[in-house]
Amino acid sequence: MQLSRTLYNLQLTFAETGTGAYLTGVDVLIEPLGPGAALGPFKDCGPLLYVVLAPGAYRVRATYRGIVRTANVKIARGTTSSTLYWPILPD
Repeated sequence: MQLSRTLYNLQLTFAETGTGAYLTGVDVLIEPLGPGAALGPFKDCGPLLYVVLAPGAYRVRATYRGIVRTANVKIARGTTSSTLYWPILPD
């Protein structure tokens, strides 16, 4: 997994605030901040999502148990990483 992750220029991680525990079951939509089509939706992701994107600016919209988190990311050379956090929710 470590070797293959270098093939992707956007690396997303989904976790709980405070504990840092990884989350699964996250739905993700990636939208360009300029012209272009959205990527996804990707259903039931996590705790990691690796994607190859064209250079540019994007908004990542991730939903976990009804709570939405967004992150704006810029893709250029190399790898861009982002971690999105959600509060600890009761089961």
